[in-house]
Amino acid sequence: LVQVVEKMTDLTNLIIEESYFLSLEELGGLLDADPSLVDAMSEKWDQPPLHAACTEGFLKIVLLLLDRGASINKRDRLG
Repeated sequence: LVQVVEKMTDLTNLIIEESYFLSLEELGGLLDADPSLVDAMSEKWDQPPLHAACTEGFLKIVLLLLDRGASINKRDRLG
């Protein structure tokens, strides 16, 4: 999993598809390595990580993203 996580640049995809296998520490490590991921739009899902975490009901991930500066005003293609 660590190798997969190191190659991930789409944080939204990671949250939606791999969150059950990813610890908060690993997710925090990704954000430490590249803070721009916190608001990066997903090409696959067309939404930022915070939207994905909220939609999936991952409260701890939501709190981590907000703590790392995720924008609550970031919009996707639907608004």
